[in-house]
Amino acid sequence: MSHQMGNSSNMLASAMSGATSLIIIQLASRLFIFGSNQVVLRSLSPSTLGVSAQLELFLITILYFSRESIRAAIQRQPLLPPTASSTGTIHDASLSSQKQKGLEAQTKLLQSTVNMSYLSIVMGAVMAATFSALYAHFASKEVVKTPFYHWSVAVTAIAALIELSSEPFFVVVQQNMLYSKRAAAEICAAFVKSLVTCGLSIWAAWSSRSLGVLPFALGYLSYSMVLFCGYFLAAMHMSGVRHFSFLLSRIESVDNAEYLSNRFSRLLISVSANVFLQSVVKHLLTQGDSMILAAMTTLQDQGIYSLASNYGGLLARILFQPIEESSRTIFSSLLSFKGAKGSDSNIRIAKPWPRKHFIF
Repeated sequence: MSHQMGNSSNMLASAMSGATSLIIIQLASRLFIFGSNQVVLRSLSPSTLGVSAQLELFLITILYFSRESIRAAIQRQPLLPPTASSTGTIHDASLSSQKQKGLEAQTKLLQSTVNMSYLSIVMGAVMAATFSALYAHFASKEVVKTPFYHWSVAVTAIAALIELSSEPFFVVVQQNMLYSKRAAAEICAAFVKSLVTCGLSIWAAWSSRSLGVLPFALGYLSYSMVLFCGYFLAAMHMSGVRHFSFLLSRIESVDNAEYLSNRFSRLLISVSANVFLQSVVKHLLTQGDSMILAAMTTLQDQGIYSLASNYGGLLARILFQPIEESSRTIFSSLLSFKGAKGSDSNIRIAKPWPRKHFIF
């Protein structure tokens, strides 16, 4: 019991540290993006900003419907303890057998998580093709006339697919609580995205070229590529430590009914399906204003609204979003269908914490 309490307390401390790292990355990236945007705004018209807002909504929608429900289901899995448990020498035979069973359970858990992440890639391909066709078909004539419009839509769809391809590495980083490495990958990706978007926009203005929203699309593409490389480097060494594969692999289980095709957890698939229906409503509530504006207002109004809403939501994105994300991860793990089974310690940890726990 005390050992389990210790693991839960360590996970809680790691989650708080992760929240701090995410706040730092949000603050640094937002300040950098804010500065670069001030430069970009001098060379872009409100209409171009309006199309860029639609392009961002297009990207967000693909990513959201492809991975949000699966990420939420994976968060119900217990977080893994530090990798130190896989090192060291234990001479007691019974303890070694117990340790071996624990390592096998961790391997199975991680492999199941990686396998589930591949569903995001499959859904992403379907969503990208579907929303690309719908966006190209229902876009207004003013939007279609934007220079490099179709190229921008295609590049943004490719960027979404590349970002979704990093999901197997992301879930390993998340499950092993490698928050500092995740923060490093995301902040590098945000900087590169800002540099590409800002640099291309300034170059187009100086050379009197009209690139439309292509700089934004290429910014998304550079972001996804750097993010993929960052997650890959952060997670790759975990394969040898935890003894799992980043490929879609078969999971050996005594109960064949536990996994679909011996690869996908039926329980996680069920949770993903339920969360997906909720995520549709959530996305409409979150992005409903942008959808209504895109359908009923001019591009100039959309551009001005996008600019104002981005500035108005800085505090929420910098401070509250990382705290919400880390809290959801730790509570989902502590009170998951596995983590809380037969144990009251996680429930006590999840209750209102003493003051001493609020140390970042």
